[in-house]
Amino acid sequence: METTVIASKQIILSTQAKGGSGKTAVSTFIAGENQTAQIADFDTFCRSISTILPFRNPMIFSLHNKNGIYDKSRILQFFQEVEQSTLDYFICDLSSRDSCEIPFYLPANDGVIMEYLKLADIQLCFAVVIAGGNMFTSCLEYLKSIHKTYKGGSIILAYKNLFFEFSNNQSLALSRFCEDNSILLKHLPVLN
Repeated sequence: METTVIASKQIILSTQAKGGSGKTAVSTFIAGENQTAQIADFDTFCRSISTILPFRNPMIFSLHNKNGIYDKSRILQFFQEVEQSTLDYFICDLSSRDSCEIPFYLPANDGVIMEYLKLADIQLCFAVVIAGGNMFTSCLEYLKSIHKTYKGGSIILAYKNLFFEFSNNQSLALSRFCEDNSILLKHLPVLN
């Protein structure tokens, strides 16, 4: 397992392009393990994490401008708020749409945003949700694309969502990929 230096602030992005895979379940699980973390709800369509954990006073954040137009550059505004915050740990519950956009937008733009994060001493951590059954292939492909984009530059965790049934072949393929690429594989228990 690679050793990654932890920055003074850390942002965990609960992410997966496949809707219904369990991003909010992972965000809730991570929030339960980190009681002082600030939760950020990026899911403008459902606001599930805000509904589940209202007592944690989640930050409500949208990547849509006042006219409802998707504006990826607003992610920099969020990072600036993180930098100014007195808190050092943030859990972001992304929508499927944001999961398709944000991880691949950040390293673009000649690396300006990634350089900003480095200078601000903010570490990104991708908590990639993996669902089994007929969702498995697209979930694993998404994990592979995150790994290819951020290999060595960010922490990547894979959360196997045990709400879904995994075939033996699916479990083996996920375990092998994670082991071969130094990705920590965690099991998300079925939440009651």
